[in-house]
Amino acid sequence: MIARDGDKKSPVVTTAFYKYDKNMTVTLGHSYANEYSAGGNDALIDGMRGTEDFRSGAWQGTQNEDLDVTIDLGNPRTVNNVIVGFLKDQRSWIFWPRTITFEFYNENGKLVKVINRDLPETGKDEVSKVFRPRLETPDINDKIKFIKMKATTYGKLPEWHLGHPFDGTSWIFIDEINVN
Repeated sequence: MIARDGDKKSPVVTTAFYKYDKNMTVTLGHSYANEYSAGGNDALIDGMRGTEDFRSGAWQGTQNEDLDVTIDLGNPRTVNNVIVGFLKDQRSWIFWPRTITFEFYNENGKLVKVINRDLPETGKDEVSKVFRPRLETPDINDKIKFIKMKATTYGKLPEWHLGHPFDGTSWIFIDEINVN
């Protein structure tokens, strides 16, 4: 968008609009912190990705719990891959999950496929970084209606971490689950 006044023209201002499938719904079997809600349950399917700054408002954060997410796709469909975004910022006690598990169910609720994936160690590096594992699903022949994702928390902070002497526990920050 620009504004004009005669020959004068303002700088260009742009914004992104995100469209997502309103038939999709998300149910959480875990809680998230109010200050890191990213807008609620639908934040995980709204198309808005977080930055390397956990304070951006696009990250949903939980502490002391594994993530437990169920996505109802609304209509059964072919699923080629799933991409999920996690943040690490170990200075702020935000660690990548240890593992993620995806379960794919058809419209009758029958389990069709399970994919488990270990994630890299968060490590001691004092950097913020986003990790978006992509899970390919080429061998799923059924149309999928439900996807369940579980992500295992790192839990108690490691001995080398500054928060360890205070019995600190890690956070998981997630921004988006893209189903393609």
